[in-house]
Amino acid sequence: MRLPSFTCIIVYMKTAVKTKSTTTLSVSDIDSEAISSFRFMGDYQFGTMEVTFQSGAVYRYHEVPYITVLTMATWVNGENSLGWYFNKFVRSAYRYELVA
Repeated sequence: MRLPSFTCIIVYMKTAVKTKSTTTLSVSDIDSEAISSFRFMGDYQFGTMEVTFQSGAVYRYHEVPYITVLTMATWVNGENSLGWYFNKFVRSAYRYELVA
């Protein structure tokens, strides 16, 4: 069983007016029949998630809650199906576009 590869980069940007933080979460080396990898770019509330499928297609989903992506990351290579979670909670729930 392959273990997933996680990368989390946290960048803090501070201004005199307000504080804003952004994060990037990348998950690759996924043992899934449907999904090859995914990554999240945004703040700790909402952001953009790019999903690369085993077919090579890349879709970008907009305004995805960070907690949804974290939950999806916990399903990677677990007993539960990552594809099932994605289809139930992400696929038709958010605005998306085909990137590649």
